[in-house]
Amino acid sequence: MMADLPDLKSLWDFRDPAGTERKFREILPRAPSDPAYHAELLTQIARTHSLRNQFAEAHALLDTAESLLTPDAHRARVQCLLERGRTYNSAENPKAALPLFESAYHLAAEQRLEFLAVDAAHMIAIAHPDPDEQLRWNLRTIEAVESSADEALKSWLGPLYNNAGWTCHDRGDYERSLEFLEKARFHHDQHGDAKAKFVARWSIAKLLRLNRRWDEAMEIQKALESDMTKRNDLDGFVFEELAELSLEHNDPQTARDYFHKAYVLLEKVDWLAQGEPGRLNRMKNLANV
Repeated sequence: MMADLPDLKSLWDFRDPAGTERKFREILPRAPSDPAYHAELLTQIARTHSLRNQFAEAHALLDTAESLLTPDAHRARVQCLLERGRTYNSAENPKAALPLFESAYHLAAEQRLEFLAVDAAHMIAIAHPDPDEQLRWNLRTIEAVESSADEALKSWLGPLYNNAGWTCHDRGDYERSLEFLEKARFHHDQHGDAKAKFVARWSIAKLLRLNRRWDEAMEIQKALESDMTKRNDLDGFVFEELAELSLEHNDPQTARDYFHKAYVLLEKVDWLAQGEPGRLNRMKNLANV
């Protein structure tokens, strides 16, 4: 990589893919001086598009990136495989994504690109249709990262614990899910930003509710409600959990009020409306909207 070309990872803001694209495009005119870097940069611009569901644009950029690859451009080739897979997965085509993630993993492992190998492994766990395989990939990747001396690699532990926790949740193993999510919260408390810490606390509280530890869950969710109200940044998922907890505490009026607040915010969330319409309908019905 040329000395005047920045590290691409440092430019990412995953909450602002459009803004990240602008930063990437500012350095694009200098990128052709390094073909491998140029290809990798295009893969990251493609990712900003796939995060916004602009899949045709992402695939076109990846086609261009692949045309720049040379036989020794291993890192850029792994990035092409990863981002092509992520584009398919975001477009709800995990069947097309999975072999790309597997190829990315094997190439990254072969070339000792450990950070990218972990990225690919965690995407395999996300895209795999078999819950047992999802958990197996999560656990083997966690073990590899925990045993590594590479501190940069350990930045993966928060997402990996989180993914393992939700995989256990989806399998109905709420106790084990809580154990992983507690580890995720500890990691984010040490290294995460305010949003990561907020989500980690919410996750713990949800699993406490599912483990029938309702008072502990309520204490956390009420604290989150206070925090988000002070910041004027309301989160419908907190209201949803407070509604469910109010039902467990035999307080249907409070539950109805919270379900209404949750529904008003969450009906606008596209992935929830498309992926879990029954969940939204439950909020709407219990809110008497």
